[in-house]
Amino acid sequence: MITTGKSSIRIVDAIGKRDKLGIYSTFPKPLLQEISHIKNISYIDKVFIPEVDDDIEGMFDSLKKLWREKYGLTECFEIFEIYQKFEPILFEGLHYRDHFIHQYLVFLTGLPIINQYGPNIKTNLSRIDGVTEDLIDIEKSWLLASTCHDVSYPVQSFEVWLKTFFLDFLNISSTPVHINMSPVLLERDYLFHLNTLSNFLFKLYKGIRPVLKKEDIDRLCMEKFLGRNHGIFSSLILLDKYPISLGPSSEKYSSDLFFSQVLPSAVAIALHDSDVWDEEIIPKIIFEKDSLSFLLIYCDTVQEWGRPLAPYSGQQSPYAPLMTAYKINDQKVSITLTYDVVEEVKLPDGTISTNFDLKMEEVLSLFSKLKSSAIEFEIILESIDPDFDRNPFVKGSKDDYSVR
Repeated sequence: MITTGKSSIRIVDAIGKRDKLGIYSTFPKPLLQEISHIKNISYIDKVFIPEVDDDIEGMFDSLKKLWREKYGLTECFEIFEIYQKFEPILFEGLHYRDHFIHQYLVFLTGLPIINQYGPNIKTNLSRIDGVTEDLIDIEKSWLLASTCHDVSYPVQSFEVWLKTFFLDFLNISSTPVHINMSPVLLERDYLFHLNTLSNFLFKLYKGIRPVLKKEDIDRLCMEKFLGRNHGIFSSLILLDKYPISLGPSSEKYSSDLFFSQVLPSAVAIALHDSDVWDEEIIPKIIFEKDSLSFLLIYCDTVQEWGRPLAPYSGQQSPYAPLMTAYKINDQKVSITLTYDVVEEVKLPDGTISTNFDLKMEEVLSLFSKLKSSAIEFEIILESIDPDFDRNPFVKGSKDDYSVR
C-alpha cells in the first residue's frame, strides 16, 4: 500500500465516518434484511447474527449447532476447533486476511439465494448422473461447502509462515525446511479421496465439455494437491472426515447419500479458488449444471466487507468495500459493494493500481468463468470517495462489461 501522510489521515477519518453512520459493521444491514425474510430454510433459527462484530464465539457456537446437532457431523466439526488454534499464527508477519469469520459470512451471504432458488438448485443437481433426487439436501450441501471452503488455508500458507519465522526469529533468510506433500497421499486415504473427487469432477464436466479426458482431471487434481492449493485440500478434508456410514445401515444408502449431498459440496470447495480454473480442462462453471460451485464462487467474491485486520478483531480494513445493497427476486441477484476509501496499491511488478480497479479486474475474470442463463447474478462496484471520480461498474452473468 502507498500510505502518504494524507492518505493515512483519510483512512482514519473514513473509519470514524463508518462508525458514525452505523455501517462500520461485519454484518451489513442489506444482508440482515434479506436474512430476516428467509422462510424456506429449516435451520434458520440456529443461524447466529451477533450484536458486535467480533463475537467469534457466537459464530463458532452457531456452526457447532449446525454441524454437530443438526447433522450429527461431530468428527467433521473438529476441523473448526483445530483451525481456530492455527489461524492466529498466520497473522504474524504475513499479509493475511481473516478466513474463519469470512467463511461464516460467505455462508450467510448465500442463505437468501438458497431460500429463493432452492428448488432450482435441487433440479439442477438431480440432472447429475448418479445423484439420487430424494437424498438431495441443498441446505446441508451449502453449509458444508460455504463454511468449510477455506479450512486448509494453514496448509497453503504454512511454508510462507515458516519462512517468516526463520527470518524474524533466527535471522535466517533461507528456509531450512521444505514441505513434501507426496507422503501425505499415503496417509488417511488421501489418494483415494483425491480419486473420488476427480471421478465426480469428470462425471460432472464431461457432460459440459465432451472432449474432456479423465487423465486431464487427474493431472489437474494431483498438480494442485502437490502445490498445496487450499481449495483442493479443504475438499479432501471434508471427504476424509465425513462419516460415510451416516444414516441407515444400507451400504447403498450411505453411498447414495454421500454422492448426492457431500460430493457436490466437495467439488464446489475444490473449484472455488481461481488457481484451479484451467480453461483447457474445466470450462465455464454454469449455474444450471454446477449450482453449488457457481454459488460458492459468487458469494466468496463479493464477501470482501468486514474482514478483520487482526485475528478475532472487529476492526475492518478501510481498504475493503462495504456491502450497501443486496437485492434478490425471481430472476436476479444483485449485490453492491461501495468503496468509501479508494487507495493506490503497488503491485509486485512495480506498477500502480487501486483497490477499486483490482476488484473490478477480479469481477471481470469471475464472469468470464461463470455463466447463468435463467437467473442473473450481478455485482456492482461504486465509489463515494470524493478523490476518486468513477462511474459505477456493473457486471453480471448475462451482461457484457458496463459502466453506468
